[in-house]
Amino acid sequence: MSIRHVVMWKFTAEAANQLPELAGELRDLEDTVPAVETIEVGLNDVAAPGNWDMVLIANLPDEAALSDYQTHPNHVAVASKIKAIATSRSAVDFTV
Repeated sequence: MSIRHVVMWKFTAEAANQLPELAGELRDLEDTVPAVETIEVGLNDVAAPGNWDMVLIANLPDEAALSDYQTHPNHVAVASKIKAIATSRSAVDFTV
């Protein structure tokens, strides 16, 4: 059984121009973090009330791989950039 890791963020209005680059850095984790099977990252295209700004969907083999991903230096580096400009974060990890 695999783990699906879903994270959504809201960002400051001033951060909007940084989001495409951050999305690319998150996508690159698929190639640089061995624990990751797949990563999808999407930026919100519809300005609807309540929508989040960016979503990440990662598939990992198991909970140990999720832990390895979260502590991998490449993930920690991009996560610190995101934390600096995010106003909210929400996550769900579930078995698929």
